[in-house]
Amino acid sequence: MLKITVIGAGSWGTALAVILSKAGNQVKVLSLTKRNLISLRSGYHPNFEGLLLPKEVEFTQNVEYSLADRDIVIFAVSSKYLRPSIEVVKPFIKENQLLISVIKGLEPLTLLVPSQIIQEAFPHNSVAVLSGPSHAEEVIKEEPFGMQLASEDLRAVELIRKAFNKANVYLPATDDLIGTQLGGALKNIIAIGYGIALEQGLGTNFYSMLVTAGMSDLRNLAVAGGAAPETLMGLGGLGDLITTIGSPYSRNRKFGQLLGSGISVEKALQQVGMVVEGVNAMEGALELAQEKQVSIPVINFINNIIKKRISPTKMKGLVQLLKGTY
Repeated sequence: MLKITVIGAGSWGTALAVILSKAGNQVKVLSLTKRNLISLRSGYHPNFEGLLLPKEVEFTQNVEYSLADRDIVIFAVSSKYLRPSIEVVKPFIKENQLLISVIKGLEPLTLLVPSQIIQEAFPHNSVAVLSGPSHAEEVIKEEPFGMQLASEDLRAVELIRKAFNKANVYLPATDDLIGTQLGGALKNIIAIGYGIALEQGLGTNFYSMLVTAGMSDLRNLAVAGGAAPETLMGLGGLGDLITTIGSPYSRNRKFGQLLGSGISVEKALQQVGMVVEGVNAMEGALELAQEKQVSIPVINFINNIIKKRISPTKMKGLVQLLKGTY
């Protein structure tokens, strides 16, 4: 039995905590806000209606208590809250603890992925990444799924697989942390465009073209940022993209659909009610493309809709744009 703490009591952090607990580990969840804490301790999460959380999962706000004597610490907060979260927990993290990021994002200005931010704060710890097609709504019900496991430390790979040993999850390993995370961040932007096209009723032919061209943007930009091309064809890239465009649980697709219906960005974000990481990743993606001089026509087109430079009703104009690009 491993001792694991998940930092973040959102949907994904809670789902991971539940399956890791059911896999035989001792799991604590550190909630950095008071919101929903009473409900969580009573076994209910607002994003999992009708589902009773196992009493073995312990929810706490006590930082020191949550991190004492832990084998693994998992960062499961929104990307924009990673640095503030690190500042809170930093005094209590020990060098022998394995740190895992399950965060999908690309920080603007620094252009760092979450594992780099964590490693920068904890230079003596081993850092790993888990990313891929894994919507919390299905994971928490113990439905089978897969994630890309990225680490340069073979002992970390073994420890993570041990933690998930009894869970119904496939964990192929790679040492490409950059590629795994860039794939997970950039695919959310493509999913927003897919949602817009879906709401506009542009047809399966258009959807296929959009996703294929979007995947080309994703691959070219990620490789320029240091990813191995083959990583983008695995669970951390293509696999994650397939789930994000195809699932009704996808926040990014839902956000795109709301934009496609004519709702403003602000109201769309409010209606989704959870973090839309594709919006957060957009600034970093544009900065990375400019720095590396990479053409990303699909991502730029989606950004122009979000910034209200192009109406969502003009989505079909992407065809004419692509004619002069590829």
